[in-house]
Amino acid sequence: MPFPDALDVFIGWEDSPGGIFVLDGSELDSTDVLAGLGADQFTGTYDDVSEDVAQGPTITIGRDSRLAQFQASSCTFTLSRPDEPDYYNPNAIAGQSPIAGVTPGFEPMRPVRVRATVDGTTTIIWYGFIRSAAWDSVTKQTTIQADDLFLWLSRVRPTYTAAEATGAG
Repeated sequence: MPFPDALDVFIGWEDSPGGIFVLDGSELDSTDVLAGLGADQFTGTYDDVSEDVAQGPTITIGRDSRLAQFQASSCTFTLSRPDEPDYYNPNAIAGQSPIAGVTPGFEPMRPVRVRATVDGTTTIIWYGFIRSAAWDSVTKQTTIQADDLFLWLSRVRPTYTAAEATGAG
């Protein structure tokens, strides 16, 4: 695979993804792969943070050995804005950072996607959710660690009743 001409990182600070996997509604038996893994279910806007990525993104996919369980893929990158040091501070209050003024703002489970452009063709190469954000008060940088759909699946619990489950077979 050729080296990408550009890597773009996007984070959705507002609204929430939902409806990614619906029992007896998602078309797991067709060519539809969970409707794009939820990318089309997020109704907020994505903010392009590519210019503020100081390190990364580093994407890890797969498993450690052939006998290991398949792990969630992860994406790690560091955000920094030297002219506005508190911009990406997850502990900042409204007024210090514009992200603190939006709902839900800087918190786990915000959607993240990474796009690569190769020879003029742009493709989403990774999609997931923020797992943690570590603020370094010395460097004024925030390291984002995000995981793929496995993170979402580990936190979501079914909301169907026993009668609905029985009716669905």
